[in-house]
Amino acid sequence: MSQSLELLLIQFLMPDNDARRQAEDQIKRLAKDPQVVPALVHHLRTAKTPNVRQLAAVLLRKKITGHWPKLSAQLRQLVKQSLIESITLEHSPPVRRASANVVSIIAKYAVPTGEWPDLLPFLFQCSQSAQEDHREVALILFSSLTETIGESFKPYFADLQALLLKCLQDETSNSVRVAALKAVGSFIEFTTDEDEVIKFREFIPSILNVSRQCLASGDEDVAIIAFEIFDELIESPAPLLGDTVKAIVQFSLEVCSSPNLDSSTRHQAIQIISWLAKYKSSSLKKHKLIIPILQVLCPLLTEASNRDEDDDLAPDRAAAEVLDTLSLKIPKHVFPPVLEFATLSSQSVDPKFREASVTVLGVVSEGCFELMKEKLGPVLHIVLGALRDPEQVVRGASSFALGQFAEYLQPEITSHYETVLPSILNALEDSSDDVKSAIGSVASAAEQAFLPYAERVLELMKNFMVLTNDEDLCSRARATELVGIVAMVVGRARMEPILPPFIEAAISGFGLEYSELREYTHGFFSNVAEILEDGFVQYLPHVVPLALSSCNLDDGCSSLMISRYLEESLRILVKHSSYFHEDVRLQAITGLKTLTCCWFWMADILIAAHAVFQGQNDGAPKAKELLDSIMTIYIKTMNEDDDKEVVAQACVSVADIIKDFGYVAVETYMPQIVESTLVLLRQQSKGSRSAQDRTMVVACLAEVAQDMGAPIATYVDAVMPLVLKELGSSSETNRRNAAFCAGELCKNGGVSSLKYFGDVLRCIYPLFGESEPDAAVRDNAAGAVARMIMAHQESIPLNQVLPVFVKVLPLKEDREESMPVYSCICSLVLSSNPQIAPLVPDLVNVFAQVAISPLETPEVKGLIGRAFAHLLSIYGQQMQPLLGNTLPTVLTGFPLLAEGFCLHFSTASSFPQWSYMILQNGFGSVRVLDTYMQSTLNVQKWWTLLSAHRAQRVGIYRNVVGRMANNGLFQPLICCVCTLYRVRVSLRKMEIIGKETKYIAEV
Repeated sequence: MSQSLELLLIQFLMPDNDARRQAEDQIKRLAKDPQVVPALVHHLRTAKTPNVRQLAAVLLRKKITGHWPKLSAQLRQLVKQSLIESITLEHSPPVRRASANVVSIIAKYAVPTGEWPDLLPFLFQCSQSAQEDHREVALILFSSLTETIGESFKPYFADLQALLLKCLQDETSNSVRVAALKAVGSFIEFTTDEDEVIKFREFIPSILNVSRQCLASGDEDVAIIAFEIFDELIESPAPLLGDTVKAIVQFSLEVCSSPNLDSSTRHQAIQIISWLAKYKSSSLKKHKLIIPILQVLCPLLTEASNRDEDDDLAPDRAAAEVLDTLSLKIPKHVFPPVLEFATLSSQSVDPKFREASVTVLGVVSEGCFELMKEKLGPVLHIVLGALRDPEQVVRGASSFALGQFAEYLQPEITSHYETVLPSILNALEDSSDDVKSAIGSVASAAEQAFLPYAERVLELMKNFMVLTNDEDLCSRARATELVGIVAMVVGRARMEPILPPFIEAAISGFGLEYSELREYTHGFFSNVAEILEDGFVQYLPHVVPLALSSCNLDDGCSSLMISRYLEESLRILVKHSSYFHEDVRLQAITGLKTLTCCWFWMADILIAAHAVFQGQNDGAPKAKELLDSIMTIYIKTMNEDDDKEVVAQACVSVADIIKDFGYVAVETYMPQIVESTLVLLRQQSKGSRSAQDRTMVVACLAEVAQDMGAPIATYVDAVMPLVLKELGSSSETNRRNAAFCAGELCKNGGVSSLKYFGDVLRCIYPLFGESEPDAAVRDNAAGAVARMIMAHQESIPLNQVLPVFVKVLPLKEDREESMPVYSCICSLVLSSNPQIAPLVPDLVNVFAQVAISPLETPEVKGLIGRAFAHLLSIYGQQMQPLLGNTLPTVLTGFPLLAEGFCLHFSTASSFPQWSYMILQNGFGSVRVLDTYMQSTLNVQKWWTLLSAHRAQRVGIYRNVVGRMANNGLFQPLICCVCTLYRVRVSLRKMEIIGKETKYIAEV
């Protein structure tokens, strides 16, 4: 095999396509034999040309996974030794890197089993070699090994961190410094220990030094790697940044304010500021970085990008996004410097700064709305002044700001419409589309205040709606949109008589074949139809065909133009989906998804995908044949490919197909898809994987279990063992997700889950104890038990479980668990479950705390209220001693219980004290007051209650008066008459006072 393989490798690299295709086919045939491994290793070491040696390494990396278990121990040792020699003795850097990739794959299997104990010591030795290329390749290997055996480095972290720090500071080789930089990024996810975190911060200065040196030499890609590392640092749950945030921000600001750098590099720098604003805003405040950031970002708005291009990397757009984020997160720190910048820039001779002055006010208006309302006068002075600027870009930016204000500065902006509306209407003849958009926003917000200006706006827009030159069609589109908005504001009565010319102009616009005009015209018709209601019937024969024609548009493409290429494209993509190089496979997998969409579109069945997959369309056989081919490849890729990006793209493509064509499109493939997905999730959940990977798996399973409902029962056996293991994880997030997932599996798993109930209870029990430091974990554990009880109460030993369960209530942190937990408790209470009786004292305390919690929903409190009322009716006498301290709290949360409570306990010795407290707090009714007065003759307290309730029904007065008369208390009666007249404004009708006075006289 060795000799023929060498010839095939050489032939594969020939420029002749036919020769290369023949070589590829024969190599694929030979690659099925495990003996291809030693043959490729031989050529990796002995082939004369570097290209052949590199190709041998690339093919070896692809085939080693399947063949490694079949190789003898002797051959495995030979492969490992040859790879080490290739790394240390090979002169070609691409060959060394390709060999290092093979080592990474083999290490995945050999290191955890102890088959390669000398690999890591070799790498440490190699990384300290005097030869630059040895140091570089060792660092490359360290980096790639984190993808397969990252956890195996844990015992070596201290030594590894010292090594990486030394290599970052390598004075003789830039390539070593860059390789060290990449390796540092690979180890971030494994840095969780506090000492490791502190040590990691020492890398930051060296990372910044390497990045600055590379930027100075024009190697911007290295700086992008540094920004990716900073991104990981920011998103890491470990506090990796510390005080280094200051240096990172300073470097990011240097890069994003350097116009000579590539826009993608500057965008990466701006994104770091954005992530810090989102996730570490408190750190920005602590280190006083807000003003330095704003001093750089605000001027970046002057770098106006080409508005005709969708350039998301443009510095001004990226800076605007960060300013928006900052204003939403920390508005009080953002608005004062922004207003200062706007005030100064509005006076600039440079129109770009005048434009930025109003743009920035519009950008921050959502986040800083409260502060901006207080300064609305000065802000509008700047913006309305810009609306009169001689430069159109400034007027357009001013219009944008006014549109933002109309949306976010309500209702305060309405008091300024007398100034705003005339100013913006004076700009109506401006050709700027931003002005028309602003008028639309202001009209929608101003409503009735806009009516005096509507006629003038409509008259001017009529002129715009008949423009036909290509350069004017965008303005015509926005004018059409504006007329529709104004129509919504002014209403049918004023709009219907003047509509015909606007309708005619709108219909004629369809003949201009301008997509944006067509889009806005449909919006115009929608608004007009809404206000005219049945009056729109007369226009239906004209409008409906236009709408239908838009639905059938092919956006300028013809199915005949592309149909003849699709089958050949499919053949090529299918073939290259198994190509030896992962980049080619990645592009083939991506292309197959795009081809799927093209095929369905071509057959005019994209919208009717369900009909296709159910065989109700002429294109169905071809469509199913296509999908069979593509889905087979995707599932095979998910199961067999060794490149994570290729596998990820296959997963994304399957998800996209489901989104585009519906579940019915992949229904027949679902068992295979699910099994392939579970295999991938099991791999990510192994103990050797990082805590973050395992968190991702458990969180994914939890959401799936919740959303799937009963069908999850099929997969309980596959998923539950993994979840039980994670209940004992050292990660709080994992324990929390696992508890939630276990509850959902037990709730929805039906009979399949019953055999796991005992295991779940045993594994979840420690989460209820004091040893569990995280309140959210306990809340989710309680939620899991609640779901188990509600699903299969008969399978739960309630006498053992309920005391532990109730002890952790009320919930402390995760309010999403409130409904399942309290629904369970209330169900047990309302059904008078006998296990509830011993827990009544604890439940009264829990209910009292839930009653006054501002975080619980009315629905939850309603449940608790019904349960509390039921407890009163069943255990009323036993509860009397418990209510002295908790009663005010409970009735604050459940005022409707007051009357029932008072009537139930009217004979209790503590009743006068309790009922007076209830009435004083405003919970009682006339009936409660009457019951209270029967229990005491304290006239002073009666009078106090009378004053407290004087705004309520007059019946309260009558009740008090009658009680006084019956007890011979005539002096208070006179006071009562006086009070009735003094508080008559509180009574609904004057004649009521007369009736009550007559009643007193009769008494």
